[in-house]
Amino acid sequence: MEHSGYNRFDTLREQVVGRAAAPISPGHHVIARFSAMLLFVWPWPHQWTVIVLLSGITVTAILIAVRKSISARRLNLELVSANEKLQLLPQEVKTRARLEESLRDAQKLEAVGKLAGGVAHDFNNLLTIINGYSHMMLDSLSQHDAFRSHIEEILKAGSRAAALSTQLLAFSRRRTVAPQPLDLNHAITNLEKLLRRVIGEDIVFNIRLYPQLPRILADSNQIDQVLINLVANARDAMRQGGTLRIETSRVEIHTRPSKAKDLAPGTYVRLTVVDTGHGMDAETKARLFERFFTTKLSGKGTGLGMATVAEILRENQGTITVVSEPGQGAEFSIFFPGLAVGESCEAVEQESGHLLKGDETILLVEDEALLRQMLVQTLTRAGYFVIEAGDGSEALCKWRQERTAIDLVLTDVVMPIASGVELARQITAESPSTRIIFMSGHTDEVIAYHGVAASGTTILQKPFVRPALLKKIREVLDAGGQDAKRVRSAPLYQRAPGL
Repeated sequence: MEHSGYNRFDTLREQVVGRAAAPISPGHHVIARFSAMLLFVWPWPHQWTVIVLLSGITVTAILIAVRKSISARRLNLELVSANEKLQLLPQEVKTRARLEESLRDAQKLEAVGKLAGGVAHDFNNLLTIINGYSHMMLDSLSQHDAFRSHIEEILKAGSRAAALSTQLLAFSRRRTVAPQPLDLNHAITNLEKLLRRVIGEDIVFNIRLYPQLPRILADSNQIDQVLINLVANARDAMRQGGTLRIETSRVEIHTRPSKAKDLAPGTYVRLTVVDTGHGMDAETKARLFERFFTTKLSGKGTGLGMATVAEILRENQGTITVVSEPGQGAEFSIFFPGLAVGESCEAVEQESGHLLKGDETILLVEDEALLRQMLVQTLTRAGYFVIEAGDGSEALCKWRQERTAIDLVLTDVVMPIASGVELARQITAESPSTRIIFMSGHTDEVIAYHGVAASGTTILQKPFVRPALLKKIREVLDAGGQDAKRVRSAPLYQRAPGL
């Protein structure tokens, strides 16, 4: 009773402090009843009840029982007032509200994840088709053709759509990402046209790039998403126009500065986005990166933009700081650890005029007819001989007929009649050295459910572009005896439930 809030009323405090609960209230039989029940029920949950004090005040309370001596069955009852008018439990109310809000956010996020996962397969298949035929159209145009730039814009749009799909799945924990060495200046330059369209014509847009900037270890699609989200956020803060500036710089940190207190000493690449918008107060800054938090009107914002930025930075070892005051605009600074000179990792090259070719025979297995037709044309133009099949059962028959001629099996994972995993299991049982590449537009969860082991398996995630496809094929084919040995020694496939 000491901490129940009654010390606000001196007379009432004298009545209750240091006394047992039963004599205080005409409803002391409630205490007695719960005491008797506690002898037979343990552990005891919190129990809400109503108690009338001697003063006549009615108090809604929680009974909390603590067993002090099991042998003697002695019980201690603590009466905690929860009367709303007296505001006796403000902290508990706040805690409960935060928990309820977190639960609602988790439910929203799960719904977003389920929606993204549900459409991922079809959406990624369509993007793969769009990207594939766009590359073919580029092949048919000369370097100086006026329509070439239009096709290149289609490819860029397809790449951004693929990035959105990947980011949504990654945000809902349905797809992992693999950071690679990235030139941040190059990423900003490639995205400049899109960013200018995002901000509109009434905002002055300036870009200042630091020369000879160290590379960072990050996912290029995710960095694009960070830039787009920050620029869109700045645009919304400057409805009457203003100035937006994007800068890159190299920062050497020798101590832990107050502005970026989480950074250890070392070399960093800083990305700065500055706007002259309406700024933010302390409360808004404190909640800026919360999921589903937005200051925009209903229907104008999802509350996921800045939360996505924070999620991406966690995955890419980035740290963000925010400086803003109402009416003074905002400055976002993002710090990425800079890679040492020579520290690199090969990334997939974009279309450069050099087509990776071959003359091997590939068994292509894909149930989506439009996608299969596009892949047949892509592989044929690259010099490969293609045997196509629409499902795993048909593919197994053709493989058994042409097994001595087939150098590689390129198969989708989820298909009717027989899946790609079941096909691979049958093929490797008869010929363990057969090279197999899986394709999938599904989420990681679905791929794992269908039995594709993460270790020792080559998976090409849709949507992919032609250079990525041809590069992966050559990598697997050129692995030769070393790859065959790996396949024989590693348990590549697990039988999926129900297969």
